Formats: sequence, C-alpha cells, structure tokens
Amino acid sequence: MKYISTILLFMLFFSSCDQDAPVVEEVNEVEDVRNTDFAPCDSPFRNIGKIYEKDKSTFLWAGDNPDWHFDISDWELNECNLLYGLGRETFPALMAPEYVDIQEIANLYEGGEQCVVIHTPEFTKVYPYELMISHEVVNEVIEGEPIMIAYCVLADLSAVYTRNYCGNVLTFGVTGYTYYEPEIWGGLDAFILWDRDTESLWWPLIDKAISGPLHDTRLEKYNEGNWEVLRWRDIQKLYPDALVLKPGQTQEPPEKWSQLTPDKIDCN
Repeated sequence: MKYISTILLFMLFFSSCDQDAPVVEEVNEVEDVRNTDFAPCDSPFRNIGKIYEKDKSTFLWAGDNPDWHFDISDWELNECNLLYGLGRETFPALMAPEYVDIQEIANLYEGGEQCVVIHTPEFTKVYPYELMISHEVVNEVIEGEPIMIAYCVLADLSAVYTRNYCGNVLTFGVTGYTYYEPEIWGGLDAFILWDRDTESLWWPLIDKAISGPLHDTRLEKYNEGNWEVLRWRDIQKLYPDALVLKPGQTQEPPEKWSQLTPDKIDCN
C-alpha cells in the first residue's frame, strides 16, 4: 500500500506543478505507423512470472486472485514495453459515482485546476484531474447514454468514451499496467484499460481493444460537443450550478461479474 501511495503522490506532483500551463489538446497519431512485428526481447514481466503460459494460452498477472489474470494469447503489444503491473483493482474505477454541488467545495481546488466537463441542457458534471488521478476511470450514464470518463496523468490523456460496443453496455476498469510504443504519442506511456464484461484489454492511445473477444473493436468517443476540458475558475463562472465528482469515494471490487458469451457479442 505504501508503494501505491508513493506512485499516486508522484503522479499528482507532476500533474499539478504547473496549474496554469496551457490546456493541451490530445493528438491521435495515425495507427498505420505501428509496426507490430516485434523482435524477441527479454521480458521483465515474463521473467518474474507475471506473463506466463498455461494450457496453451498466455496470461497476464492481474492480482493475487488467479481468476483475475487476463488471457492475452491474441494481443498485439510488445511485452517488453509494459510498465508497473500493480493489479487490476489497484485504482478504484467508479461504477456508481456520487456528486456534490460545486458551491459546497468552491475552495477545494486551485483556479487553474483542469477538469473534464460534461454539459447537457439539464445539468453539468465536473471531473477534476486531481481527483481523477485516484480513479482514472468513471463509469456513468448521461441522458441515457452509458459513457466512461478517463484520465491518464502519464500521457495527459483526458477523454469521454461511449460504453456501447457490439450490442452491449460495458463496464471499464484499469489493469494496473501502462504501455508505450516509441512511434505513438511521442513514446509516452499510458494506462491499459479492461472491460469487466469480456475481459478484453484496451489501449486508448490507439483507440481500440488490443486483446480478448473484442480485439480490434474501436474505442469511440462520446459526442465531443457535450464535453470539454476547462479550468476550475472558468467552470465556477460558467456553470455555478454544476455537480462535481465527490472526493473520497471508494469502490470495492465486485466479487463476481457476469461474462458475455460469444453469442451475445455482435460487432457486425
């Protein structure tokens, strides 16, 4: 636990050291530049048993419970570019987020704090980066649309995605691993996500699933006219009735989660 806290504090320091830095728009690089013909390498995670073979399949360690480990037999990542390996429930991705009125916590954040803001005709919801560092993913429903708010401090990636894929609503979490490729986003590493419903892995820097039953499915952004990144001071002026993600929330991992069977997945 001490190790995890140190990592969180380290990331928080570097994300908040310049609160008034310009808001940087993410740039998605063309996936066609990827070369997935990776040369053999001395994988540190394989050396310590976090990548292993069993019953003719390849698995990625994801926690002390062996049922949590991911089947990565079909993945398209270079295992030597993996980092961290903290376990899939280390960051409590929220599934039932709670909110507070912005007036109740008006002085909680510095004016330059960046936030993801979702606005509809009925309400505005705000997700401060400082708080998103602890969760990284928030599963939500906005006007009947299942969505995911995501923030990765390492790549300075913030986005809102739909959770509707192949005829199903997915619930997302964080694997505890990050990954990089020199040709993608300038070599920055970013979190690898997973969905609880198929246990497919997703890498947002190329906007798609990279293993599992949904391999190659595109990660689609939620209507970009409904969300943006703003600073706390501007949100207070523009949206004085906004709801803000409640600080201090915890999320106990579910003991069981129903898996989608192949006949329930229709990506056509």
